[in-house]
Amino acid sequence: MRLKRGPTIVYLPGTHGNDAFYGSFRTRFPQRAGRCLTYPVNSGWDLNGYTEWLKKELGGLRSYVLLAESFGSLLAIAHGAEDPAGLRGIVFLGGFVRSPYPMLPSWIAHLVPSPQNQFMSGIGASLLLEKGNRNHYELDEVSTALTGLSRRDLRDRLRVVLKADLRDQLSRIRAPFIALQGSDDRIVPLRALDLFRAAGGVAKVIKGPHFLGNGPTEHIDEAVEKMARSRR
Repeated sequence: MRLKRGPTIVYLPGTHGNDAFYGSFRTRFPQRAGRCLTYPVNSGWDLNGYTEWLKKELGGLRSYVLLAESFGSLLAIAHGAEDPAGLRGIVFLGGFVRSPYPMLPSWIAHLVPSPQNQFMSGIGASLLLEKGNRNHYELDEVSTALTGLSRRDLRDRLRVVLKADLRDQLSRIRAPFIALQGSDDRIVPLRALDLFRAAGGVAKVIKGPHFLGNGPTEHIDEAVEKMARSRR
């Protein structure tokens, strides 16, 4: 298949940090160049470490759109605030600007059990998928993605989430952005969209869970295409 001319669609995964869910998005824009970034394991990084890593990963791209899911939204905001020349736009999926749980201290991340425990990963999978629209295949797929995550990486990334407050960085992003959140999201409260909207972005609630690849994706398709056609 011949690819369209235009930006590369770069997928930034959630806390799981791998390409387990990428296929459900990649099939939606087969004519666009696409790339999934996988987070380094056992890095021990804070948000600045991830931001520097992302800058290096994107350094060879002339033009790109970030498709940032959940935890990946923090990386996308921090990167976008630096106004990189190649950034055409950002599509946030189940994203957030500050910790979804501002009352929780960051040290509580140390208490999180290992995601490699099948029982715990099964609970996580159930939360990520839409309550009334999930099957055993989808539960197994998400559970497998979570069991591939080390306890250290889960704790480190949760610590980044619980410390996050990127309202100032979001206000400095000059590229256009669209934030989409599932109506059945049981991880991030729907009020998280208010900060994207207040910063001048488009913010929509669409049918689906926190992991939006499990629900109808036409809104994602439209958002990606809109950002790919944008001119800065």
